[in-house]
Amino acid sequence: VSQSSELQELSPDVSVLIPVHRGVDFVSHSIASIIMQCVDELHQPLDDETRGPQSSLSSMQIVIVDDRCDDGSIDVMIQSCKKLLDSQPNILLMVFDHREGQITLHEEHQQQQKRHHPQPTISIAIDIIASKSPGVASALNTGLDHCRSELVARMDADDICAPGRLISQLRFMRGNSSVNVVGASAVIFSTKDDQDTNDCTILPYHSVAPNSNQCHIVRTSLPVIDPGFLSWTMLFTCTISHPTVMFRKSAIDEIRGYDESIKCAEDYDLWLRMLEKDCRSILCLPFVGVWHRKHKHNNSVTNSLAQKKEANEACYRAICKKILSSPDDETDESLDIEHITALKDPATATSLDSINNAARLLMNMESTFLQKNDMCLTEHEIKLIQNDCNARIGELATIAISKFGKDYTDHFKFNSSEGPCYVWRLWSDRCPNEQFQRLSLLCHLTTTS
Repeated sequence: VSQSSELQELSPDVSVLIPVHRGVDFVSHSIASIIMQCVDELHQPLDDETRGPQSSLSSMQIVIVDDRCDDGSIDVMIQSCKKLLDSQPNILLMVFDHREGQITLHEEHQQQQKRHHPQPTISIAIDIIASKSPGVASALNTGLDHCRSELVARMDADDICAPGRLISQLRFMRGNSSVNVVGASAVIFSTKDDQDTNDCTILPYHSVAPNSNQCHIVRTSLPVIDPGFLSWTMLFTCTISHPTVMFRKSAIDEIRGYDESIKCAEDYDLWLRMLEKDCRSILCLPFVGVWHRKHKHNNSVTNSLAQKKEANEACYRAICKKILSSPDDETDESLDIEHITALKDPATATSLDSINNAARLLMNMESTFLQKNDMCLTEHEIKLIQNDCNARIGELATIAISKFGKDYTDHFKFNSSEGPCYVWRLWSDRCPNEQFQRLSLLCHLTTTS
């Protein structure tokens, strides 16, 4: 036990943070996909040119946070780990249960492994922690307090870690000290039980996970690769998948961790606060890092309205901080959460004034963002931001004509920037080559009127 205590105090290569509420049907596959990252690394050829002190995975900590788990999921995870590592004597597994107020070491499997191989090559320590308060944000903050590595990878208990994910992100973070968060692509899937279809795919690591069904791929979530452009798009929607990220613990601690008052969009709020300091601190790598399971118990499914509301509020706070650079700006009519909502989802706009104010807000956001980040944006990223603005203006103008145009058919002042349809004139000025689209909209408006 003394040796185990010494190992527990060491800083591992990576800490994997997993909050667990319920998911007994999925957790075995999830934890197996994490353990297999070490198994795969162990069996890499010794002459592999990519191997080295800065590119290897020799130790891992898995922090499992018990967020009021009452279905036995955590016990299933531990048993799955032990069973999987029975045939891997070169990997030492230690399990520390902190939930009873004292550390309990599950050492039966450890002693068995030491008899097979007294000098393990890779060590895995699992720490089981009880969350201080209900909710994902509290569970994540509690888990972060127990993460011993500076590099922390996030995982959800119902997702599957893609082969090579952790070592790829480790290598990147070790070689890019200015980056605080790195994400990846995600494959969104549903199991065959949830969606009856013949178009099925075999899941990663299916051979080591009991009851792992075939799956139906819903879509692939492709992140924004350019960090400057990603920072811009985050003002409108969360463009980075939470379970795919690896981040620096010190950077999260610096912004005081997850906001526990936010129940459904805690990750989005966290990224927006981080990007306030540095627009290039978050980026995504172009490879699949996680297979993300969609099912009826997903937080995004059960709390979709609350998640959308909290996301809009997080956007509002971030946009206000970027635009309110002087006291005079506080009178800006476009800085209203209703107009921010209309900008994010123009179809929900309730009036032409809301559309126009959303367009004015967008212009303010573009100029402020480019001005504040002019020293760190590439020419390519600036062009991407401008093109994105043009597309958003076109969408706003289209909604303005199709949804509210009939009310202004007789007195649309298309040549006036302050007329009833300011956004239309803005679209005309910024995108002169899209006159055919505008003509089609006007023809449709005249015909329906």
